[in-house]
Amino acid sequence: MKPLVMHVRASNFFGGPERQILGHIATSRNARHIVLTFIEHGAPNQLFDRCQQEGVSVKTISTQNPFNPSSIFKLWRSLQTTRPDVLCSHGYKPAILSLFAGFALKIPLVMFSRGNTGENTKVRFFENLEPLAFRYAEVVVAFSNGHAKHLREVGIAKKRIRIIQNAIDISKMNDHVKRAKIKRMEMGFSPEDLVIATAGRLSPEKAQEDLIMAYSRIQPQFPHLELLLLGDGSLRRPLEQLVHGKDIPNVHFLGFRRDIDEIMATVDVFVLPSLTEGLPNVILEAFACKKSVVSTSVGGVPELVDHGINGLLVQPARPDLLAESIVKCISATDTMRKMGEAGFHKVKSEFTLEVQPTMLEEIYQEGSRI
Repeated sequence: MKPLVMHVRASNFFGGPERQILGHIATSRNARHIVLTFIEHGAPNQLFDRCQQEGVSVKTISTQNPFNPSSIFKLWRSLQTTRPDVLCSHGYKPAILSLFAGFALKIPLVMFSRGNTGENTKVRFFENLEPLAFRYAEVVVAFSNGHAKHLREVGIAKKRIRIIQNAIDISKMNDHVKRAKIKRMEMGFSPEDLVIATAGRLSPEKAQEDLIMAYSRIQPQFPHLELLLLGDGSLRRPLEQLVHGKDIPNVHFLGFRRDIDEIMATVDVFVLPSLTEGLPNVILEAFACKKSVVSTSVGGVPELVDHGINGLLVQPARPDLLAESIVKCISATDTMRKMGEAGFHKVKSEFTLEVQPTMLEEIYQEGSRI
């Protein structure tokens, strides 16, 4: 019988990591999968909803806080009932909980290192505990060479680390690209408008404020320039207040959108101003739509963006450099098109889903044998 793999993810948001988890499950042929997530304070959970929509087996644990000691017992009880062959944790909360609950039942642990956000003091504290949990995992999965190097620097043995880069099904973007002009009109933009966008959780490490300040520098030169911010989070209100306080025109807070792939196909330039990243899924999505990219050179981004070829890289926390690079793109339509084509070729040749499932299934087998 195919091994049963349980994926534990403590997130009520459906973003890049969640897309990767469900994308892998959809393409996996030699393993069975079930997702376990947490319902906090009875709030809606986008990951749970998407699992149900896509027919993925999913279980939930109701809790006031995943770090409540009762969460360990509830996870242990769920594991005892489900009896997975391999337990996969995704993020610092699941890593710590899975260590205690899985250890008692002697279930092999595969821990996916999703990178750190440093969002606040509490988060930083628990993120600093995550490497301690990694030391007890059979396998630790990193999503970029840069992050694998970081794991070695914090004491994770090289023999435990496996690098599995994110991947994307570019065929799913084809229909969105074909009807991009229609979607663009539906969103209220004219052919003369220049649309730049970013996507991700509105939180400090994503540095949307830097992008807004960069945009404010150049918007007066380009009156048809529009900025889309896709995503929601703790900084939405402060960012909206910044925009209103400085009277910056044409900034659109779109919140969480289920049509993000369709919107990606409509933009002219995708911008990622983050202070920290793993191997960002949103850049793969932008490339799959043949969009040029401006991004900070952090985490695994340089493994995706070849400066001057398929996009432009800048130092983090430099709105002035972001502004300069955005202007370079929108001022040279032909260059922008060529970079988008180069990005599409990079994804098609290096980051498709043909290889990733086999590599992950080998890791499951490896973990279950140890």
